[in-house]
Amino acid sequence: MVKLVKLLVDGTESNQEWASAALESLTNECPDNQIAQAAVDAIPPLVNLLGSENEATQDHAVGALINISSPSKENRIAVVKPLVALLEVRNATAQMKAAQALVMLAARSSANRLAIAESGAIPPLVHLLGDGRNATTPQVRAAAVLADLARAGENKTAIVNAGGVQPLVKMLTCANVDAQVASSSALSHLAANTAAQQLMTAAGAITSLVAMLSGPSLDAARYAAGALWHLEVSADNKGAIVKAGGIPPLVILLRKGESPEAQEVAAMVLADLARSSGGCKTITIAGGVPSLVNVMINGSGEAQKHAVCAIWSLTGEAVEHAERNIKAVTSAGGLPTLV
Repeated sequence: MVKLVKLLVDGTESNQEWASAALESLTNECPDNQIAQAAVDAIPPLVNLLGSENEATQDHAVGALINISSPSKENRIAVVKPLVALLEVRNATAQMKAAQALVMLAARSSANRLAIAESGAIPPLVHLLGDGRNATTPQVRAAAVLADLARAGENKTAIVNAGGVQPLVKMLTCANVDAQVASSSALSHLAANTAAQQLMTAAGAITSLVAMLSGPSLDAARYAAGALWHLEVSADNKGAIVKAGGIPPLVILLRKGESPEAQEVAAMVLADLARSSGGCKTITIAGGVPSLVNVMINGSGEAQKHAVCAIWSLTGEAVEHAERNIKAVTSAGGLPTLV
């Protein structure tokens, strides 16, 4: 292994490619080799090869680094720290590959996400976003890492403090579908933070999130609905969602049987909106009651719970269209399930 590591430094371009490929294979699901590679200082030359002109070498280096990070906290930190440092170098290729490795690591485990955050990754990741308008590959990958990091409460605050909310909101309007998915995912987690909610609302996030509900990506629509659910904590935001035309696409999401997760979150948002007079009326006009009944009958347990909650609000005595909604529930076959 020492000879392979030496080739990473002193070998020809071809030698570097095959040496990095060999190290990736040797460390795949082999903790002993993963530990051994860290011990013979394979990490620094592998990190350096992320800026190689040979794409295959870059990919093998990423794979080897991810493998080496697996067996222990020490290995994890030894891999993550130089990757985070690369985010601030002026080598676009190295930045892009470092971001790719961090995306893969962040998606794998909470321990990886903790190591990434503790290595000071959040400010340079936010910096990589720029203003969020130009969704280059490094920007999309930065947003994807931030989306995973934003699952933790302390990271939400750090992302807000680093100025991450506004560029992520801007990224929602990009034509790049991957950018839409990454930014909406990040915002769906950040929206649980009170300070982030205020920044998102001020940046016009509601209009962009509503537009995403009927966009080309079902994942982005699901994440957008999740962000809207958090933003509904404010009565003003409920009204803004209705005014922006959010209810019809949410009703359509209820019918997306191929995505139980999308059904669940759409039912959650509609259950909250049904408690407001404007929301209740608009759900009725959009034909939401039969769709809610269908979810109540056929959806997951979580989706059923929120669908029943929405139907309860829509059929209350004080509701303007209560009789119409009661008939719609009956016509759609909802009574046996309610019983």
